[in-house]
Amino acid sequence: MIQKAVAYYGLGAVDASVRYAQGAFQLANSIGSSKIISKVKDLHRKLLQSPWRKDQYVTDLSDILTGEK
Repeated sequence: MIQKAVAYYGLGAVDASVRYAQGAFQLANSIGSSKIISKVKDLHRKLLQSPWRKDQYVTDLSDILTGEK
């Protein structure tokens, strides 16, 4: 899932990218996969430095990663 998220990010499809990143994070978190969680956080950092940083999708991912949702 994280590979799809990164691919969609590369295509500029931020909504699809974030959807896949959220799914990957939730699955990885449930099984304790720190490797996948790290990849999701790396993608999140890229999104925060992108032109889409203020997009609601990015905000939603930020909330999930900080445990607010």
